[in-house]
Parts: sequence; structure tokens; C-alpha cells
Amino acid sequence: MSTNRKGQFFSYDAIIGAMIFVIAFGLLVTYWWSVRSVLNPERDDMLKEALRVSDGLLTPGNPAFWQTGQMSDVTLIGFTDSYQNETLIPEKLAAFKQYANNPANYQNAREHLLRTSYNFYITVETIQPDGTTAARDCSGSCEMGKPPASNARNQVAVVRIAKYGDSLADLKIVLWA
Repeated sequence: MSTNRKGQFFSYDAIIGAMIFVIAFGLLVTYWWSVRSVLNPERDDMLKEALRVSDGLLTPGNPAFWQTGQMSDVTLIGFTDSYQNETLIPEKLAAFKQYANNPANYQNAREHLLRTSYNFYITVETIQPDGTTAARDCSGSCEMGKPPASNARNQVAVVRIAKYGDSLADLKIVLWA
């Protein structure tokens, strides 16, 4: 004698199963984020710092026309001419490049003008119509600071979009330690 039993699926089973899955998944995600922040807290701090520096660079700086005066009078570097206009000013880029790329001034540029304890490397590249980027010429190449060392223990990059002349440009800020 054979007994055929057919299983039945109740909606309560599906609801309880879905609730258990959602709770388990939520616990897993919470655990993952807490472990991630414990494993590499310096990287999170560097990212926040890079965002702060990039925000500052898209301002006029203080004083607003700092590129025409003495660097000793500058309290904040900014590459635009107003807070509403995110157009990079070539004279400001060239002035900061000349100052920051001088090894004697790098430490001051880092600590007092950008107000960061991390090493920095800033580049400006124009965005071509096909979506590729090309290095922008601001009195040579538009690279400021020190490129990340090959043995850097941490580095973060923030890319901001701004206008440069008649085209868009990537303003890339790399902080590294």
C-alpha cells in the first residue's frame, strides 16, 4: 500500500520565511559595515578629508584674488572666482602649481593652504566629447603636489567636475599617506 502525500504551501510559511531572511540579511549588512570601519578607519578619515579639500578648491579661496598677491597672505586656496560659479581660473591653477610644486613650499601648501595632514596630488584633465580625458595645460601640465608613492599605505581619490574655459574638466584630488 502506497501513501502519496502532497505538500501544501501556506502563505504564512512564505511570510515567516521572508521575515527571517530580511532580519538575517539586515544583521549581516550591519555586521559588515561595522567590521569595515574597524578594519580601515584611516581610509574613511582620508575620504572625508579629500571631500573637504575638494569642496575648498571649488571656492574663490581667501582672499578671493589670492593669485595676484603674496602667498603668505593666503589663508585658503580656491580655484574659482565665486561660490556659485564652478569655473576653474587658469591663473589660480598656475599660481598654486608653481607654489606647491616647489619642494620648499610643499609642506606649507599642504598644512596651511589645503589644511590637511596627508600628502596631496591634484590634477586637472579636460573631458573630451567622446568621454575620454586629456591633461589640461596650465603652464605645462596641470599636476600639483606629489604623486602617490608606490609604497603608500593608503590613498583616496575624489574627482569633481568643473568648467575650464569652454569645456568640462575633472578636478582630481588624491590624498595619500
